Amino acid sequence: MTILQEILNWSQGLPAWQQDAIARLYMKPDLNAQDFDDIYALLKSAHGISDPNDRVPSLLSAEQVAAPQASARLVQLAAIKNLRNVNALAEGQRLPINPNGLSVIYGENGTGKSGYSRVFKKACRARDQRESIYPNAHKG
Repeated sequence: MTILQEILNWSQGLPAWQQDAIARLYMKPDLNAQDFDDIYALLKSAHGISDPNDRVPSLLSAEQVAAPQASARLVQLAAIKNLRNVNALAEGQRLPINPNGLSVIYGENGTGKSGYSRVFKKACRARDQRESIYPNAHKG
């Protein structure tokens, strides 16, 4: 069991407002004023003080936490291919990944580096999930 899974298990016994705070910290380590207002409102609501905005706690789920590594099993990404309607990435392209070393993605601005990065983050269940994968804005 990874430390993140232990935190998930531990957090499930906490009040919902605390679970919400943990989920927020997991998704983005730097909370803003709105996050603190939301958590404070959830805390007050848990103690019978009504929230005019009716905020609902968002709990950390097992799907958000990376799965433990199986020591006897190796999973490797060999390529990203056949993406459709992802950012402005060209359809039918294949981005190979070196299985025995380092793969470097480089290019001019607007060529898809960030788009591929977002796909990698989702595919590998990276801890930083702040950026969404957007559809191609040029398709109608």
